[in-house]
Amino acid sequence: MKKVLFITKFCFLLVTCLSFGNCKKKLQEPIDKSNIVLYDKPLSVIQECIQGKWELIYAKGGFTGNYIKYFHDEFWEFNNNNISITDSGSVYIDTTIQWKKDPITFNPGQNTYTLNYYDRSNYPHTFYIERIKNDTLSIVDYGVDGMGYYFTKFN
Repeated sequence: MKKVLFITKFCFLLVTCLSFGNCKKKLQEPIDKSNIVLYDKPLSVIQECIQGKWELIYAKGGFTGNYIKYFHDEFWEFNNNNISITDSGSVYIDTTIQWKKDPITFNPGQNTYTLNYYDRSNYPHTFYIERIKNDTLSIVDYGVDGMGYYFTKFN
């Protein structure tokens, strides 16, 4: 009888150890922030990838899709839920971002997080974060005939 009790306890202990031994926490692989599509990612990933200061290089799009405007000395800085935009050293936007889940205009049936803020004139601005490709961040106007804005990371 003692052998049966010992074997039962041993089997229970063995099963318990094997059960918990296989419950290793899955390690999250680091995000490749130099090449990532962002419009279909969770908000936490979008926020993590855009944190910091970015220099606006050019905007492309509009009604014809071919209009290009180059910028000089304009920076957008994302810090948690805050956006700060400076032009030639002067801050002209420093406000809170309101994130909102909206339908993707170019892909019906899917949603994306839009970056929303109001400027000093209380004019609303709405963008979605498209991607980072070869260390270039693209942010797009949320709407028809919008512009795409292309940034490089500023160190």
